[in-house]
Amino acid sequence: SRTDPDARLFRKGKGKETKLSHMGHALVENRHGLVMNVCVTEASGRAESQAALNMLDDLHRRQSCQPTTLGADKGYDGGPFYRELESRGVAPHVAMIRTSGRNPKHVRKADLENIAARDRMRDRTESTGYRLSQRCRKKSEECFSWLKGIAGLGRSRWPKRWKLKQQMELAAAGYNLLRIRKLMKA
Repeated sequence: SRTDPDARLFRKGKGKETKLSHMGHALVENRHGLVMNVCVTEASGRAESQAALNMLDDLHRRQSCQPTTLGADKGYDGGPFYRELESRGVAPHVAMIRTSGRNPKHVRKADLENIAARDRMRDRTESTGYRLSQRCRKKSEECFSWLKGIAGLGRSRWPKRWKLKQQMELAAAGYNLLRIRKLMKA
């Protein structure tokens, strides 16, 4: 794009149109639905998991806290992401795309480790903690709908990724203020 060189063509799914886009990511606390961290990345298929790891690192560096679990949608499904979370002591609670159909013959060692990580994730899907975490993910979806609809991030008017990140940080702060007000009443 001549107006925004940071934007990339991206399609949300099969049959959808391709648009110039950035990807916004949020790290949301499960219990109360408060936004802990946000970032904006280049629109690509690999940006989600890397952004999640970067936000976890940033959260640990700035606030000295490390979550014990991380709930996410199926865009984060992948063995390398599971392995990285497990190495940090975080149990992934990620919705899986496929839960069967693997063939471990003639596979590289790294691929075997990814398959083992997916198997551990598949075993986690049977736990009560996983089901609770997936149910709490609704709060992060509510955050995104508010950010897109009310805060205007669904159709941003700002070129450049750093400006979009500033807008997202301000919008997330506003969302947190509204959430805190609702939590204070309860």
